[in-house]
Amino acid sequence: MFVAAAARAAFADRARHTAPRASDERLQPAALDASRIDVAALARMALSSLAAAAHGRRVKLQMAVEPMLTAHSDIAACQACVRDLLAGAISRAESGVLLTAMRHDAGIDIELLDDGATAPTGAIRLPGAHTLPSGATVSGEFLPARGSKVLLHLPGPPA
Repeated sequence: MFVAAAARAAFADRARHTAPRASDERLQPAALDASRIDVAALARMALSSLAAAAHGRRVKLQMAVEPMLTAHSDIAACQACVRDLLAGAISRAESGVLLTAMRHDAGIDIELLDDGATAPTGAIRLPGAHTLPSGATVSGEFLPARGSKVLLHLPGPPA
């Protein structure tokens, strides 16, 4: 009994002093970190959360995200913002919405393109009480005979 207790204590002491291996760090998903966001996972979550709404309007959702793309921002604000912008694109679309993301100008550009024939009225607004993630900017334009383009720019990592 004493040997078993001593072995457990030694094992516990060893576990406390063992440095994490590089392979352990790969197991921690970036999407769970409050400031590091896996942009592909963010896009998939937004698309899946609005898939039923898009299907009801017969709008096809597509995404093209640069591999291994990571943004540095508040994940909750980014999720809400991308979801709201996507909902707006679905409401304007006639048959499809494309969400793209890539590195650009020391940050990340998330772009939503829809094929709606009518121009969005006024400035692009986020529905509800959601605000833009810190340091982010959003712009939108109507492309005649092509639809609307909404661009969310997230700043790069802090220096």
